[in-house]
Amino acid sequence: MRKFLLVALFLLLLCVPSRISAEPVSSSTPVGTAAQHKIYSTATTIKTIAGIASDIGATSIITADIYGTLSYGSATTITENITLDLTHGMIDCNSVASAVIIRGAIVAPRMKQIFTNCPANSIVFSQLAAPLIEAPVSWWGAKAGDGVDDTVAVQAAIKASTSGRTGPVVFPPGQFDISAALTFSPKDYMVLQGANTGDTTLMGTSATGNVITMTGRNIRIEHLTIDGNATRQGGATGHGIFGKEDLGGVQAFILLHDVVVTHQPQDGINIDSPELNHYENVDSHANGRYGINWVRTAPGRPFHNVVINTRVRSNINSGFLCDGCVGNTFINLEAWSNGGTAQVDLTGTDAWNNTFIDPDVENQAQALNQAGNNIGIRLAGLGNHVIGGHISALVTGISLVNCDGCVIEHPLCINSKFADPGGFSMDACVKLDAVSSENSILVDDTGTGITASYSINASSFFNDLLIGGKRIPGSAPQASLGTPANGTVAYCTDCTIANPCAGGGTGALAKRLNNTWICN
Repeated sequence: MRKFLLVALFLLLLCVPSRISAEPVSSSTPVGTAAQHKIYSTATTIKTIAGIASDIGATSIITADIYGTLSYGSATTITENITLDLTHGMIDCNSVASAVIIRGAIVAPRMKQIFTNCPANSIVFSQLAAPLIEAPVSWWGAKAGDGVDDTVAVQAAIKASTSGRTGPVVFPPGQFDISAALTFSPKDYMVLQGANTGDTTLMGTSATGNVITMTGRNIRIEHLTIDGNATRQGGATGHGIFGKEDLGGVQAFILLHDVVVTHQPQDGINIDSPELNHYENVDSHANGRYGINWVRTAPGRPFHNVVINTRVRSNINSGFLCDGCVGNTFINLEAWSNGGTAQVDLTGTDAWNNTFIDPDVENQAQALNQAGNNIGIRLAGLGNHVIGGHISALVTGISLVNCDGCVIEHPLCINSKFADPGGFSMDACVKLDAVSSENSILVDDTGTGITASYSINASSFFNDLLIGGKRIPGSAPQASLGTPANGTVAYCTDCTIANPCAGGGTGALAKRLNNTWICN
């Protein structure tokens, strides 16, 4: 008999539901004091959540064991001394918003629905002390793979977690159908967390609009796939992740980790003036416009962000577009088979001090390449830096456009890494390709099977250029040579061989001697 009881006890322990958070420990709780339990159900005198809060008060440490479905009763606050055990129960908000503020812990199975008729703002988590409550979307009735729209349930979970200090909004494995943008503007810190990138998918089911719209800061999205599906991909507007600061400033402290965004009508990721963002293991591909688009809205701009091990590929326009980027770092950025003018495009004359470390930029196959792409990385501005990397199967590897003080070190340019029926032929690994590229420096370039390691547009001029350890004199048209000190050497792009130099020619080496430019 004793042996039988031990086995029964063991089996009973196996059936105990998992807890989303442990029981809270208040700073006023004496060590070793055990919480009391009180049972509330439809059969007891107190049948509402508001009644429970009033019955227990704010001092006694009580676990309220709820059986059946209890109404919220009226707007109330569950203080941190109360734990709600909803293993066998449920809260009915009666479709009323701003109903229950929960500051204590919740005990419930992760996959069980415990809130019904609870729209956004009906339940608000606001923990004053650890442990924080996770918010499984299943608690609001979201079910993966059932073909039912999950937008309302997921939005309610998000709203519950954006009003105070809480844990993450948690998605189990499977596909969740989203018909309207999930919106949030956290006051403190917000986390959307899937089971795994390939296991949890937010599927946009509307042909237009965003899947996620953020208007706040301190946001983390991880282990999620955000898919637009074929219907959505043909839509006119909408991004996978869209971020815009509601105060007209910047989108600061946004972390994307293990995120895939695909099949969106416009951009996979569109962030307005991101600042101190961190992207790691992000893949944005097969979108209707850009893979990642960092937009500048004054007074903000993309500033001091870090992108690591991120891939943009097979997007209709450029894989990565940044307007007015300043001080950003890109480590192992992969840009493959995108369209647009450049695979990676840093536009604006004030794109300053950005660094690319070991970029991998390729057109892998004609079937994947979008029409019109011919530049790997286009840099404009001041002090941009490319270190190492692999540039393959493009007409121009790296284009410097009005790029003052740009440094290109050790790029490996290969005419075609993969079998390419399109027959791409790279004309230059690095190209000065604009009216003005001043003080641009190329250090130790290498190439295989390319026409030239570098080329200089006839209309370009520069003050100093170092290529493969060889210094090239400054370049300018005859009218712009100026009056520098004697001994200055420059390449005059439109001079004839004459003493003194004269315009109207095809180019000559100019020397400043005795206050006169001599071309010979």
